[in-house]
Amino acid sequence: MENLRWSRAILFFMIVIVSCSSNTASITPVTPTTPKDSSQVPRDLTLLIQNAKTSQYNNFASFIAGIAQTQENNYSKTEKDSVWIKYALKLNSKWNLMTSRRTAKLNKWAEKEIPQPMRNSEVLFYPFSGADVLNANLLFPHAKNCYMFGLEPVGFLPDLLVNTNNGDSLQRYFDALNVSLNAITNFSFFRTKSMAVDFNADELNGTIHLLLLFLARNGNDIADVRYVYIDDQGKQQENLHQKVKKNDGVEIVYVDSAHQSHIVTYYSVNLDNAHLSKNTGMASYIKNLGGFNTYLKASSYLMHNASFSMIRTNILDQTKYLLQDDSGIPYRFFNDKNKWNASFYGVYVPPIHLFENYMQPDLKTAYQDSTANTKPINFGIGYNFKQSNLMLFEKK
Repeated sequence: MENLRWSRAILFFMIVIVSCSSNTASITPVTPTTPKDSSQVPRDLTLLIQNAKTSQYNNFASFIAGIAQTQENNYSKTEKDSVWIKYALKLNSKWNLMTSRRTAKLNKWAEKEIPQPMRNSEVLFYPFSGADVLNANLLFPHAKNCYMFGLEPVGFLPDLLVNTNNGDSLQRYFDALNVSLNAITNFSFFRTKSMAVDFNADELNGTIHLLLLFLARNGNDIADVRYVYIDDQGKQQENLHQKVKKNDGVEIVYVDSAHQSHIVTYYSVNLDNAHLSKNTGMASYIKNLGGFNTYLKASSYLMHNASFSMIRTNILDQTKYLLQDDSGIPYRFFNDKNKWNASFYGVYVPPIHLFENYMQPDLKTAYQDSTANTKPINFGIGYNFKQSNLMLFEKK
């Protein structure tokens, strides 16, 4: 136990050291769009962003993403080891296959069909996301602030962030990453029950690992990572040493290939009425985000139930644009043509067996309406991977 404390102390000390060398290309810093009364621990974001390519976090993200280091650091030697080489080859093969089958098509579709005000969201709201920053980043690459919410724990970075000499631990860690990636790379979503098992592992203990991996694979540089939480007043606070477990989260600052900076924040929180009605801090925090655009995918049809009416109301009240599949908010909340413009994509078929009780006859009728001008999609997304649907709603 004492050794564990020391290793975490060393980890914390090394993380806060940021290299002074930097790429001098012009980088536009982003200001986090958090509620106006939020308390932010002061930090030099501009410096962190300028040094993103050489940050310890970026080195680590590249390492677990199977991307070779561009400069000598504490991962360079390990990347010559057969454990990492085999892992990187397997991940690259898996990633290339996913790109050719789905993500390249998804990108092309998004560029054509998603309105620029949504692609360039100041605030993107993605509840029930789990660790799926991958699809959010692909569909909305210019979103300045992305807020993600799920039941899965945040987790913490492993000791191999500072010590990559333990080959057995490294192998277990890479194996755990590969298992967790199977669902999202083969389909487009995580399975909550599988994630609960995966994220209880000693090596892979939360969403932070996959958040960093996906951001790195999408060509981003990680500038900073810090643990946060939402207090009872609805303010975001820094969660030093991860002592606070309620409404805990992780905030990741990253820089894209166009030298634009962004922030993605993931919170581990239950959004059903029973919890949100008592969680006044989080309820206030969400409300104070103001207007936003929303993305919903593979949401387990939760907001079809009265027990999730509070978060559903938040979304309907605060959203300008909403992109979802049929597992998000029921179509009946959008069929008022005086309030919402609707665009339909793909095909609507009955939900998979697990969710067969959530068939929507009115949505089926909307898809069959000749005036709806439903457009086909050539990629799979959501639960019905071979017969997928997407809907885009714009509030008038």
